Amino acid sequence: MPLLLLNIELDLYAEVPLSDEFTALLVKQWERLQDEAAKDAFGARIGAKLGPVLADCVDWDLKPPTPAQVTFATAIARQRGIDLPGDVLRFRGAMNDFLDAHADPARKGLAKRPPRSG
Repeated sequence: MPLLLLNIELDLYAEVPLSDEFTALLVKQWERLQDEAAKDAFGARIGAKLGPVLADCVDWDLKPPTPAQVTFATAIARQRGIDLPGDVLRFRGAMNDFLDAHADPARKGLAKRPPRSG
């Protein structure tokens, strides 16, 4: 039996196939939840765990940029005196586009810097 993920505001739903074993476990847990507060707490626990899993399942270009990409893009922007668009800091695809457009000139400039002492 699939689990149905539903967002009414976005008119979005996804069927998540579950094994019979996990379905039985979920049914047993649901039976233990006697009131709305317990059901809400259970939903919050699922949401806290499900969010990172769903984030990992989205297309690569929608994932957040890596810390190394953010550091490099910030250095490029500082060196070239340009602003980083918000999407560059939110999405890996936008970050890749920014780095493709600006990295080569920046690398040359960064390579000319004297090494830090200390």
